[in-house]
Amino acid sequence: MAIPPQHVMHFYGNTDYAIHSIGFREITFLHRDKLNDPFDPHFFFTTDFSENYATLIDYVKQYHAKDLQNFTKRYPPENWKQFIDKIEVYFNSLRNNTFLFSTSAVNKDKHPKNNLYMWSHYGNGHRGVAIEFDTALLARAVLAKSKELAVKSRTSMRYGARSITTSYRRLHASPFFSLL
Repeated sequence: MAIPPQHVMHFYGNTDYAIHSIGFREITFLHRDKLNDPFDPHFFFTTDFSENYATLIDYVKQYHAKDLQNFTKRYPPENWKQFIDKIEVYFNSLRNNTFLFSTSAVNKDKHPKNNLYMWSHYGNGHRGVAIEFDTALLARAVLAKSKELAVKSRTSMRYGARSITTSYRRLHASPFFSLL
């Protein structure tokens, strides 16, 4: 299991936006379709069986023979395509309802601040700003306030020893919202 990084960095190409983020102690979560990579986030379901139920049954017979009867009862041939369709709908829903705060992990061997590609691509040709975040504090703040997204429109929270004002818009009303 991967160990989460202790710190992450977010690159800002627009220095005014970075100053605003620092001054107001806000970060922005973008809808996944606003990212530069159209495949982010990668929620894809793939299977070697596709719609070929016979191949799936052969696999279950070979590797999970004791589960074959239960499997065929739960997923009969007529339900297999429907099951695949439901999984695809589920992953599409995840993609369509995902907002991200895009960051780069800081680790002992490589620090994003030293990555010329990151500065070039995300730091406005080496003229931007990068802010480093403590992931434990960030995660606690985000999780604590995520429960209130549908109820409140402005509140305060603690990030380390400081109080932070939180503002955001309902997810369906805007392609982004500020959280910290």
